[in-house]
Amino acid sequence: MKVPWGMRPNGFDGTTGTAGTGAGGTGTPPPEGAGTEGSGGASGGTGTGAAGAGAGAPPPPAKTYTQAELDAAMSATRDEAAKYRTENKTLKEAADAAAKAKMTDDERKAAELADREKKAADRESAATERLVATALREAGVAAGMAPGTLKLLPRLIERSSVELDDSGEPKNAAALVDAFLKEHPEMKAGAGTGAGSADGGSRGKSTLTLEAIQRMSPAEINQRWDEVSAFLARQ
Repeated sequence: MKVPWGMRPNGFDGTTGTAGTGAGGTGTPPPEGAGTEGSGGASGGTGTGAAGAGAGAPPPPAKTYTQAELDAAMSATRDEAAKYRTENKTLKEAADAAAKAKMTDDERKAAELADREKKAADRESAATERLVATALREAGVAAGMAPGTLKLLPRLIERSSVELDDSGEPKNAAALVDAFLKEHPEMKAGAGTGAGSADGGSRGKSTLTLEAIQRMSPAEINQRWDEVSAFLARQ
């Protein structure tokens, strides 16, 4: 039987009487995992805070080195530099030989002449340096320098201050040594005892040797002058 339209109950159609979904249904549940996103963000925030606290930790203390370790490192550096000088010399000789092979006879003769002239100049320079060293040591003996200092004297006096005459002989060695001794009286023979207590007894801890000082550059000697002068005064 058909029910008139105005008499149909809410929620039924006019033909079958099947229940409709209606506006008052329970609705669709939220997708699974939708609520976990917020807690994940909170967890991330906690991790960031911990990392920020760790960034303020003090740095580890710097490593300190003994003088023996520094001397060993310096020796290793010099050995490495000598190795590279040898390698560079070998490479240069090979390059020069290859270049000479491409020269004409005149070019080769000119190159050989220039090479001989350079070698002669190098020999002359080396001879001059020996003269300078000998003159300074002789002046040191005459001025009464400590024997242990004489061998190192050419390294203790600035080379550029030595004047040469027309024949290549040093002409102001005595004046330079006198000036050096006025500035460093502890370098005179017999002065070692008087200079002994100035360093508070630290000289006994020195690892310097005469060979180590001979290998030093002038800059290194200046940097460690107190230690060097104390060592030499004991010789």
